[in-house]
Amino acid sequence: MRVCDVTRPFTVTACGGMATVTHIPRDDKGGTWRFNFQGAGGFADSTGSYTLAGPEEAKTATYVSGRVCGHAGGRTVCATPKPSTVTWTRIDDCGE
Repeated sequence: MRVCDVTRPFTVTACGGMATVTHIPRDDKGGTWRFNFQGAGGFADSTGSYTLAGPEEAKTATYVSGRVCGHAGGRTVCATPKPSTVTWTRIDDCGE
């Protein structure tokens, strides 16, 4: 994932715009995130926290989630995923 400033909120969009992950930093070491998916006759959502480690130009983000819940057809199914990691690469020219 490419990021301009790890201390400012940002949103990543995926799945043709049906899914978003919004990051809300507490500082340059981590924060909270919120996942939303809307489409295919239902929706899914989740929240959690993330921590950052490593050099400024390529930090490793470790994501922890409480539960991911999918809602469709009058039913809700939830699961607790395992922590996952993603490398955040700093963008030098953010067009600011």
